[in-house]
Amino acid sequence: MNNYWDNVVTGNKDYYYGDYDNLARLLALKLIKDGEWLLDIGSGNGMMYELLMKHNRQVRIFYKGIDYSEKMIQNCRNRWKGISCFEQYDVAELDKLPREHDPIKEYDTIYIRHCLENIRDWKKAITDMFRLAKKRVIIDMRRPLVNYESKMIEDLEDTVVWDINYDEFNILCRNLTVNVSYLQKEIGDSNTIVVLGKKLDDVVFTLDDFHETNHRLDLLLKLKEDYPKMKVTLFTIPSKCSVKWLKDLKEKYGDWMQFAVHGWFHDVSNREHQPELYPEECKNWTKEDAHKYLQMAENMGVFVNGFKAPGWGTSQGTYEALAERGYWIMEHKDHERYEDIKLPRYTTGSLFEVNGHIQFTAFNGLEEMVQRKLNFAESTEFHFVEDVLGRKDIYLQNLI
Repeated sequence: MNNYWDNVVTGNKDYYYGDYDNLARLLALKLIKDGEWLLDIGSGNGMMYELLMKHNRQVRIFYKGIDYSEKMIQNCRNRWKGISCFEQYDVAELDKLPREHDPIKEYDTIYIRHCLENIRDWKKAITDMFRLAKKRVIIDMRRPLVNYESKMIEDLEDTVVWDINYDEFNILCRNLTVNVSYLQKEIGDSNTIVVLGKKLDDVVFTLDDFHETNHRLDLLLKLKEDYPKMKVTLFTIPSKCSVKWLKDLKEKYGDWMQFAVHGWFHDVSNREHQPELYPEECKNWTKEDAHKYLQMAENMGVFVNGFKAPGWGTSQGTYEALAERGYWIMEHKDHERYEDIKLPRYTTGSLFEVNGHIQFTAFNGLEEMVQRKLNFAESTEFHFVEDVLGRKDIYLQNLI
């Protein structure tokens, strides 16, 4: 395969992957802090290194670039005489990367561009990258993730190209306790996908479907013991809770538990039979309905003015009532609605968010989270949802 990439370099020289102003690279620069280490995988002709020098922000960023092509590395060494930060290396053996000359054994940020889809054992490569990265991994792929089984779509004489399955990728990241966001929309390129994965050091932790007979307080209290700074916003089903039970919880744990409204009955069914008994709740609420149920929740005296609809199903009337009562709403990034109605919104998809369910649901139930050891740390800073409303630094779309 080395001969293939060496041949790619020939005739391209300084212009090989020369889009040094690529938005994914610029995003990486915004995230890297003073004194941090960056490992640039598939460094090519050193475009990321050139960016670091061009965008001199009076910060010290320590850099190493590796590439499979020996010719590519030699180009970089010829271009920057006396610079020893470029090495020829195979990312498939990232776990064996020699670092004896580095003052640290881990990199704060690992950036890989247009390489992952050319690695046969891409799962091992991802695992190695996240084990080696202290804070974040940025994966910029030429090919988008797909919704069918991962398979090799080309097997040329000396390179390979993979289609990588979205679910397999997600499950692998969950098993590594890594939080991921997909930045295709933010990057603004429909032909590529950028995946930003981060070890959790600044977190908005939310759980759905909390109520009196489905609460897993044992697990929440265990997490609190393990992470004393933990805060959690619990989207709670009011009709399934007694006022006394909720008030007791607020009195005992109100400094780190916050209760927000999660519908009233939490019925997201759209049943073919007896639909009058199984309404799709908030999606069918009139403004008057919403006012009625929100008032009933407020009468319980425990809820913050926060709301998330079961199943993300909401009506215009629900939004109007929320706005009139001074609520914020948690929305799904793919289901933002009624943007002309002004109320504070927290949109999922933030890299800093860990969202799950009290019960087992799609691998993100609280028990499953605890079993796979959420990647919280002593240094993790936790935020209630209402604490980050309007904070630009907490949302990825504002990083670019």
